[in-house]
Amino acid sequence: MKTLIRSVTLIITALIFPHSWANDQENIALSYLKRFGYSSCNDTPASTVKCSESFNEMLRDLQRYFGLNITGVLDAPTRSIINTPRCSMVDKPNPSLIHRLATTKWPRLSLTYRLDSYAHHTEITQAKQIEIIQEAFNEWSKHTPLKFKMVCDTCSADIVMQFVEGDHGDGHPFDEKTLAHAFPPNDGRIHFDLDDTWTESFDSPSNNEINLFLLAVHEIGHALGLEHTRNGESIMYPTYRLKKRSEVLAAVDQTEIQALYDSKTVQETFGSAKYIGETKNSVRHGYGQLVFENGNKYKGEWKNNQRDGYGVQINTDGKKYSGEWKNHLRNGHGACTWANGNKYVGEWKNDTLNGRGVHTWANGDKYDGEWKDGKRNGYGIQINVDGNVTNPIIPKELKDNHLIFTREDHKAWTIVPFNIY
Repeated sequence: MKTLIRSVTLIITALIFPHSWANDQENIALSYLKRFGYSSCNDTPASTVKCSESFNEMLRDLQRYFGLNITGVLDAPTRSIINTPRCSMVDKPNPSLIHRLATTKWPRLSLTYRLDSYAHHTEITQAKQIEIIQEAFNEWSKHTPLKFKMVCDTCSADIVMQFVEGDHGDGHPFDEKTLAHAFPPNDGRIHFDLDDTWTESFDSPSNNEINLFLLAVHEIGHALGLEHTRNGESIMYPTYRLKKRSEVLAAVDQTEIQALYDSKTVQETFGSAKYIGETKNSVRHGYGQLVFENGNKYKGEWKNNQRDGYGVQINTDGKKYSGEWKNHLRNGHGACTWANGNKYVGEWKNDTLNGRGVHTWANGDKYDGEWKDGKRNGYGIQINVDGNVTNPIIPKELKDNHLIFTREDHKAWTIVPFNIY
């Protein structure tokens, strides 16, 4: 309702008093710039020397933050941002506050919360509001080890949520532009503007209805230690934007919250396969262990549900691989041992021996050279346990020479002097 009244008032004023309207818009813009961190001035009524700062430079700073054309004038897109409902926390904290926020988080992972008051029940029932708030907390716990528990309205709680109006005594009064605000750890206060019209709908046709879930997720982010971001996909964007329920926490939000509280270790079962480790966007991502249905075990790095990075896999047949993975396959440098005692250390490509590597057989024979598609191919030398090069019989004085295999069955090769290898 307050948004509708403000819009009608602005239209009437602009039509009847155009010059006065322009001056009012500049004053509104200046107040906005100072309130939300775009001015470095800190004037107070008691100041003897007033800070002088360019209005146009502050506008450019605002336009840069929100990705607008940097004109330095109060154009229509800039006025639109200024008049868009938003969170009342600052966009650009002063340096001392930035340092404090960067080093502030809750000292524990299990937090409690309570609701001291509610939005008007004619908008959303109290029972539904409780459910929505719980879902908002769960959105953050999906990606971190954080756990949240609602407690009774007379119990002590880490985070306290209230619906209040106007000047409610915390130094951040609500007005026609602001919807909610929250204080960083370990304060825990979250306030929503009671005068706004709250809804549970994600596709409301009205511009005057504010989705409670989206605002709650945003403000809980502040209460956990996150700041505003200029990334338009982020739930921590300063102004209110309607988003799909399935797209609430963007990758940037998950990264930022995990930087504070680490990523979540989950235990999941897929048939008889079991995974314990980190996830991202509900897929295996980070560090974790998977026990396959056949009993094989992989422990290491994951990316988008695939083995990717460094990892160790131990199979039930006694084979063990330690090394690099890419796209769920052995790719890069790695070492593999077999149950029969054979061992290979070298390069892999798409799960096969490819590139330079050393293969040592259980009896001590060794081949050091190039491989292709799992077979010896290219430059290399093979030395038996007795120190001689393998068939054909080569005099000992040639044992340090190299072989070029010219047939895939490994039965034909050429002796190549060591100095051209």
